[in-house]
Amino acid sequence: NVTGMANIAANAYVIYGIYAVSTITNANINITNNTVSNFSSSSSTSTGNVWGIIVANTSNVNITGNTINGISSAGTVLPIGVYEGSLCANVNISGNKISNIKSTNTGGYGSIGIYLASTSLTANTKVYDNFVSDIAGYGYSGITNGDNGWGIFVNSGAGYGIYYNSVSMNTNQTAAIGLPAALNISSGVLVPGALDIRNNIFANSMTVGANLYSVYCGALSTVFSNINYNDYYSVTGPNLAYLSGGLANLAALQTASGQDAKSVSQ
Repeated sequence: NVTGMANIAANAYVIYGIYAVSTITNANINITNNTVSNFSSSSSTSTGNVWGIIVANTSNVNITGNTINGISSAGTVLPIGVYEGSLCANVNISGNKISNIKSTNTGGYGSIGIYLASTSLTANTKVYDNFVSDIAGYGYSGITNGDNGWGIFVNSGAGYGIYYNSVSMNTNQTAAIGLPAALNISSGVLVPGALDIRNNIFANSMTVGANLYSVYCGALSTVFSNINYNDYYSVTGPNLAYLSGGLANLAALQTASGQDAKSVSQ
């Protein structure tokens, strides 16, 4: 268990709960059944990362059964629960409970539950059976990785399978200008068929803000090899999702994705 180190005030101090960055191609790393909790940076000018678990530059990694909560920053970087970085491949992120990931910086910086940023186009990363909730930034009008609260954020790479996750954006951001989403897919995801997304619950029950998305996709619909059997929910605002424009309801999302025939919207 990794607990504590709250209220670090040094401006460039970096806080990682578990840090697994290796140049070994087949490292065979197992990060299982840990509790990583209560890390925060209290300086509003801090540029140091505050991340629960990070893996990068390696392959054959299992991040399984961990509890990650209480990760926060008042600084100009985003707190993250689980971070998969560049060059990663053959990574399983499963059965984790990730909650209470917060950015309080009034400049509008964001926070992320699970951040997928491999540069591999054959990442073979599986994200499944995770519970993600209580993720919030201060609120900002942008949709990049550094803006707003995102449950799962896919920033780059290809070869991702996202299955049977429950993502609940259930904590209001402070500013009403925010655009938070349970799932955000960056415009930096470019490869056709990069994502297989099935059997997830993507729920946004925030009540502060005009556009509170279940899913925000800045990429083209061609990035989905498969997207189906998901449950999409957004409690307020004119749009359930975003894909080449705001989509008011499930029917509009089905038209835009060309898939989702068996998905539902509660």
